[in-house]
This record gives sequence, structure tokens and C-alpha cells, in this order.
Amino acid sequence: LMLGLWVGSDRSLQEKVVLEKQIKTCLEKKVDKQDFKNFIKQKEGMPFLQATKIFKDEKYLTICYGHYGSDVLPKQKKTWRQCNQMLDEDVMVRLFAIQKAIPAFSCFPRHIKIDLFASWYRGGLSGSPKTIALMNQNKFLEASQEFLNNREYKTTKLLGIKKRMKQTSLKIKQLAEQ
Repeated sequence: LMLGLWVGSDRSLQEKVVLEKQIKTCLEKKVDKQDFKNFIKQKEGMPFLQATKIFKDEKYLTICYGHYGSDVLPKQKKTWRQCNQMLDEDVMVRLFAIQKAIPAFSCFPRHIKIDLFASWYRGGLSGSPKTIALMNQNKFLEASQEFLNNREYKTTKLLGIKKRMKQTSLKIKQLAEQ
């Protein structure tokens, strides 16, 4: 399943060739962005059709399906159609980024990919370089622990954020069991 499965192992050349073909096939799999869009819509709920400040301490505003950043201007408005188009673009940008950061992402089981993508979309997993490095070394148990070893998880009083982060950690841990 993972890259580097045979590094330092006693596998035969024939086994290594078979594994290499499996990995190549896995990495060539197309990821269905519609799965991610549907999940984001489900989790985000109704889109914000007007720029909104979600939390008092946030630097930027949010619009549509969790689109956040300096490009969201006060009093900015979007239609449902524009929100769907923005979500398409946001999903593609983040999908490219997660696949670049975690090359084996396409090989993960669908139910795990969706949760990891949602965390990446919200900035959790994408903001955890140590977790990403451990995942790329196939150290999933350590990565799942590292993901929760951060200030946001330890200090937030928002139970929804804590719950989502714990869910992401559990999904990373499940990769060790694959």
C-alpha cells in the first residue's frame, strides 16, 4: 500500500516488482473531487452568501463553503452558483496540495481520504508539517499522536474543533492497520 514498503527488507526482486506495479497503479488512480465537495457541503452546511466573521479573533472573513482569506472583503456577496464554483476551485487547489504533500494520499481508502481531505481543507492537517512528514515515512501511529500535539487541540474550548481533530487522528491511526 505505501511507498517504501520494501526498503531494507528481504523481499525478492519479483515481490519488489509486483509491489512497484501496485504502487504505480495506486498512484495513477483518479480521486473523485465530487466526494470531497459533497463532504465539505455536508459539514459546512448552508453557504455564507455574504462575507462573515465566524470567530471574534479571526483575521479574515469567511464566505460560501468555508472560503477564508484576505480575498474575502467586507460586505462581499456571492450567489449559490458562485459559491459552488468557488468550492470547485477550492477543492481542486487543496486536492493538488494534499497529493503533492502526501504522495500516497490517492492510495488511501476512500473513507480515510475524505476525512483527511476535510482536515486539509480546514487547515488542520495542512498546518501540521510534522504529521505530514511522519505519514510520508509510514509512521502512522506516531503521526496520529503528533497531529493532536498542538496548541489548538490542547487549548480550544470549541468541542466541534476538538472532535474533528480527534477524528482526523483516528483516521491517520487506521492507516497503520491497513
